[in-house]
Amino acid sequence: MSRVFFLFLSFFLSLNLSAQKNKIDVVFFFENLPQLNNSNIEEWIKSPELIDECKACIGFLEMRKSDFVKNLGDKLACFKSGRNKLEQEILKEPDNVSFRFLRFIIQEHAPKIVNYHADMNNDLTKIKLNYKMMKPYIQQAIIDYSKQSRNLKL
Repeated sequence: MSRVFFLFLSFFLSLNLSAQKNKIDVVFFFENLPQLNNSNIEEWIKSPELIDECKACIGFLEMRKSDFVKNLGDKLACFKSGRNKLEQEILKEPDNVSFRFLRFIIQEHAPKIVNYHADMNNDLTKIKLNYKMMKPYIQQAIIDYSKQSRNLKL
C-alpha cells in the first residue's frame, strides 16, 4: 500500500491513541481513522465494542494490518481474511455507504497483485451520491480522506 496512505493514517500520532482508554466503537473508529498505525492496529482489531458493532471495520483493519506484515504469505493471508469479512458485510448490507467507503480506501491503495479494484468506481459513485445523508463523523472521515485521495474529490 502506498506511503501516502500510511502518512495519512499516521498523521495524528502525537495524540498517542494507546495511552487513551477510550472505548473503540464505530464512532471512535471513524473519528480516529487518520491515527491508525502499526502500533495501535492490533488494539483496534481486538476491541470488543468494534467486534460487536462493525465486522466490516475489523475486515478493513485486517487488510490494513497486512501492510505491516513482513512475510509475503502471511501478508496475503491477512489481507484475504480482512477482505472476506468486509465483503461479507457488504453483501449483507449493500446500501451501507460507510462499508463502501472502507472498501474504497483499501481498493485505492491495494497492489495490483491482489486484484481488489473491481468495485472502486461503483463505491466512489455511492459515496458521492450519499455523502450528505451520512452521519457527521463519517462525513468528516470522508472529507479528511478526500484531501489525499487520488479519486475521491468532493
